[in-house]
Amino acid sequence: MDSQAWNFKVSGQAEKLVINTSLLPGPLTVNSGNFETQAGQLVLSDIGIGFLDASAVVSGTLNTSLESVRKGDIRLSGSLGLKALQW
Repeated sequence: MDSQAWNFKVSGQAEKLVINTSLLPGPLTVNSGNFETQAGQLVLSDIGIGFLDASAVVSGTLNTSLESVRKGDIRLSGSLGLKALQW
């Protein structure tokens, strides 16, 4: 099946989402934010995240396929604590 021929649109809000992965030394929390994806593009709006002793708000666009990210334009503002800096 050719994933490039798929046509879909998904949008929603994230709130109080916790992501645990072996790639990170602690959970990544998504406190709030909006997302939309369609035709190879993921748009993030005011995604509030927390990680260790860091917090940030992320907005931007990623050009994606089901296999990889090809290009992105992400804006990030927040604060980093000592634990996040040492990681």
